[in-house]
Formats: sequence, C-alpha cells, structure tokens
Amino acid sequence: MKGRHSSLAGPRSRRRRARQADPPGRLLSGAAALLRTGSLVALLLLPAVASADTWSWDDERSELELRNFYKSMVTGLRLPPPLVDANLVPAYGVLWTHATRTWGHLVLKEKYELQVGYQLAAVIASDPALSTGAGLGTSVPASTARAERRLVDFDPLLVKRGGMSLYHDLDLLAVKADLGKVDVTVGRQVLSWGSGRLWNPTDLLSPFAPTDIDREVRRGVDALRVSIPFSETAQLDVLWLPLPELRDHGGVARAQVNIKSFDIAPSVAKYVRDAVFGLDVTGDAGPVGVHTEAAYTVALDTDERFVRAVVGAELRPTDELVLIGEYYYNGFGARDPAGYLDVLQSDRVARGEVFGAGRHYAGIVAAYKYSELLNVQAIAITNLLDPSLLVVPAVEYWAEQKVLVRAGAYLPVGRSAEVDASGLTLHSEYGVAPFGAFAQIAIYLL
Repeated sequence: MKGRHSSLAGPRSRRRRARQADPPGRLLSGAAALLRTGSLVALLLLPAVASADTWSWDDERSELELRNFYKSMVTGLRLPPPLVDANLVPAYGVLWTHATRTWGHLVLKEKYELQVGYQLAAVIASDPALSTGAGLGTSVPASTARAERRLVDFDPLLVKRGGMSLYHDLDLLAVKADLGKVDVTVGRQVLSWGSGRLWNPTDLLSPFAPTDIDREVRRGVDALRVSIPFSETAQLDVLWLPLPELRDHGGVARAQVNIKSFDIAPSVAKYVRDAVFGLDVTGDAGPVGVHTEAAYTVALDTDERFVRAVVGAELRPTDELVLIGEYYYNGFGARDPAGYLDVLQSDRVARGEVFGAGRHYAGIVAAYKYSELLNVQAIAITNLLDPSLLVVPAVEYWAEQKVLVRAGAYLPVGRSAEVDASGLTLHSEYGVAPFGAFAQIAIYLL
C-alpha cells in the first residue's frame, strides 16, 4: 500500500506529520462543526488513462509523477428529535458524495519542483437543509469559509440545483526551488504543523477536525515559504501569508530543534488579525510516546485572548494495536452549555480554526491492524463539562492495494436540546449531534 496508511492510527509521536439565526441553521452548522467528516466529499470520476499505479518518468535527476483517486460515500443521518418535532429538519437524511482529485509533481535537475493538484466535488442531499454543511468535512472544496487563506481564488461553486451542488478547487499550485542552503516554495501549498492526533492548536491554516476519518487531503493556502536547515535536527521556517486586504497579511516564524531526544518547535505568527504564539513538543518517555501542543491567541482588533492546549500519549501494547489518548483545553469554548450556540456560530469555528463548543475534552483513538489489508479503528471524544460523548467506529479494507472500502458510524450520547418560542436551548454538545452511518469506496486510479 505504497503512500497510504490507516487514517486513524497516527504515526509514533517522534515520527512527526509531514488541519441567533434561525434554529435549524444554527443546529446544522453546529452539527457540521461536531462531525466535519472529511470522507463526506463527493466527486465526479475522471477517466482513467492507464492501469499503472502511477504515471511517472524518471531520468535520475528529473522526475514526473501523476496520481488520481475517485471516492464515493453514502451517509445516512438521523436528525435530532427536538428539531424534528418542531418541523425544522427531516427526521432522516441521506448524503451521497463522489470525489475525484488529480495531483502530481515535476522535478527538474533535482533543484526545481512544480506541484499541482485539482479536485472536483459533488454533494447530493436528500433534503436541501442538509446541503448547508451538516456532516460535510474540511476537504470539501465548497468550504468557502476558509477562502481568506488565499490571495486569489475562483468561485468554488459550479452548479447548485436543489439538494445537489457541484464544486471544484485548485488546491495545489506551487513551485519549490532548492537554492543550496535555503529551500523556497511559492504558491498554493499545504502547510500543517502540530503533533496532536485529535486537536492541533498550533495549526490554523488547514487543520483536520478531531472526528475526520479521511485525512488524505488538506486545503492548500497561498504562501511564500523559506526553509533554512541548520542541521539534520534543526530547521527554521519563515512564511509570508498574503491576502487581498493588506491588514490581513500574515507571517510565521517556526523553529524546530531536537534536544535530548525531544523535538521542540516554538512558533510566532500573525494569522489574519490574530497574533499566535505556539509551542509543540514530542518525544518518548520509555515505551510511551508523548506530545504536547499549545497556542496563545491574541486578537489584534479586539480584546479577545485565549489559550488552547493538548497533552497526549501514544502506546503500542502490540505490533498490531495502537492506543492514543489526549486531553484538550479549549480556552475559546463556553463555560456551560448556555454559551455553546454562540461558540458554534462564531467566525473562528466557521473558518475551521477552533473545534469544540466547550472548555475541557478527552479523546481516545484506537486502531487494530488485523492483517495487512484489514484495520479496525475507533475515535471516542467526550466533552467533560456536559458530559456528552461521540464515538466514531470504522472498518477499513484494502483490495488489491488500489481500492479502499471503509464503513463506520457516528454514535452520539448526551442530553438533547429543547426548541420553544424562545429558540433553541442546548443541554450538551454531542447530545444534539446526528446519529449516522457511512460507507465509502476509494479507488486509486493512478
């Protein structure tokens, strides 16, 4: 299974990763923030032009490689009974998605590299209310709320007819040059940092939601990146993040160094209109991999300030079993359920910068490798304040190393909500998440 891996079982900690309106609208966007399953993308199949694993050309110093996948997924949802009783949403809904992405790179003289990626997505919903975003993940090109991370972009929406929407996205277009002691990358590229498996406070550009199952594609952002390696274990990255408005331009300075077998990465950044100070530390404490990640955000145009942090450990009792546990503190979250709706409707949640409506969370990831082709996996996340719980079990099976079949469910537990003349009242976070079951097929054509 070259280039592919189990999506829930993250690498060992030291093997670092290379992101009041009307009541139905509020709840559906809240459900999207709770689920955000990246595997719920729908795409149109590009014709396969070769049966090889990749298109490639290599003359030792230059290389061309192209890849393509097609993914389709069906998800059934049972919507929260209080909203159903109030005739705000249907009792049941279905999302049918298809996805295709073609990407590749061209390397010349081992010094210059062109990276390109394009995806096409269609989302078909049984009810138009579901197409507003409930259950749609971060890799859907329609995620226009993240467009502020790009200097220039086209309208992602191609067609919208009732419950069907068609989107496209040029998610990767960058040139990288090896200038000897410095690497420079210009254009749309994927930038992702942090060691947390479920939460990444230091990653504000393209983080995954904690419940994302399909983590293969991150949304590209426009940037100029200069990487300066000082040694095999030390590096400095400096970035410029241009945006249409001058005051929104940003930048990042992030260092990486290894000290006594621990990888330490401090960072300072300006993201849009925030200053963010981050720290990421990973290492091994005997047989246990440990990691901690924290970010202090200071809004530059308001008095808003908050800390988000995650502490976690990874244990491999056997070669087949991986267990990861994390505690997450979300200083942006509400102190009690009465404030959840305001958090879920905030710009930060809509942009995918912050996940979770509350303050304190715990999460467990478990993955069991039954064979080279079959994996059984599960995520369990609890809001410790409510308390409420969301469990996402999944089974993955590889066929011929080119076809992945994945099936699973979303199982929320917690106090439900109330809808009356005064509006929507939440009593827990995951108690109002939809029940769901999904089945996905992914075919790697190139």
